[in-house]
Amino acid sequence: TAMYHRRMLIIESRGATPDDSWQAAMVSVGLDSFYPIFLEDGELYDAIPTLVAEFEVVDARATGLVIRNQKDAVIGRGRRIE
Repeated sequence: TAMYHRRMLIIESRGATPDDSWQAAMVSVGLDSFYPIFLEDGELYDAIPTLVAEFEVVDARATGLVIRNQKDAVIGRGRRIE
């Protein structure tokens, strides 16, 4: 799930157990590109500036994203489910 909260882009994943769940704030590093800062109980837990999520935007709406590592290789893809 992605949402804006307190002017931040927040990504949440809820797993089968609390240990499988995570929350991250996305830090802008360019036009439609972000890296994650992971949160635990609303506090900074870890930052991974070597991962970048690049959102694909059409008509001011994210339609998908690619995730790249520090070597600029694509390591993940996602798309909006309508």
